[in-house]
Amino acid sequence: MKPGKILLTAAILSLAASSGGCSIMSKEECLSADWESRGLGDGTEGKASSLLTEYHKACDEYRPVDDVAYRRGRGRGAKIYCVPKTLFSTGMSGAELTDICNDLPEHGELMVYYQRGQIAYLAERQVSWFDDLIQKADSLLGRSRWFSKSYRIRGMRDTLAAGRAKARTAADQAATGMNEDVSVPDLRPEMESTGIPEQISRYADADLTLDRLENEINNTTTRIMHYELCINDDDKDKAESCRREYYYYRDQKRELESEYRSVEWSVGL
Repeated sequence: MKPGKILLTAAILSLAASSGGCSIMSKEECLSADWESRGLGDGTEGKASSLLTEYHKACDEYRPVDDVAYRRGRGRGAKIYCVPKTLFSTGMSGAELTDICNDLPEHGELMVYYQRGQIAYLAERQVSWFDDLIQKADSLLGRSRWFSKSYRIRGMRDTLAAGRAKARTAADQAATGMNEDVSVPDLRPEMESTGIPEQISRYADADLTLDRLENEINNTTTRIMHYELCINDDDKDKAESCRREYYYYRDQKRELESEYRSVEWSVGL
């Protein structure tokens, strides 16, 4: 693999052959099953050979599974599924390829198409990485509290947008690269070396924290005002209860305000 090319992962998304603890087939389905047809369907959909074990678990107490017929059908389905276009699309979707093509003599040649699809998938993920950071920058630019840093944030956003444009070009090339090897550079390490992703993420996290604290301060202020009204109530017990609550929420508000200022200080606001 060429330097700078996005490394393929051994598994991108896991596909489950069966769901939860539920039986994969009902008693009625087991009794009426055409095992060659079921194998054909599973093969055409690219399902794993381990599914046969699940059929045995579900059906053997009602009717033996015809392994020979199932494998014969699955083999026919594999020839339908294991073609360049389908394998490229599977890789490009981010799905993990099962062992469906393993027994075909052209297995090695076919895997090239799946790997090219994976490259296209990872290239698209890289675009999404830039998009996420740009979205965070745009959100910050729309908040008045970040006005003093708007010039800096806008500059970082412009740098991210330039990187995103390169990533988009590479992803588009990879998406049409079924019949040729496409080199997709990993642009993230260089971008991370600038500190921009970390800075934008830190600002975005701080923004969420400030929103939370602001909401808590407002709610606490409302409680303080509520209990302040009854501090001098004629009912002494009620007045004492209100006084305790008043001082409790007053102290809580001070702590929240202190935390708020601390967060502001940490990001230079």
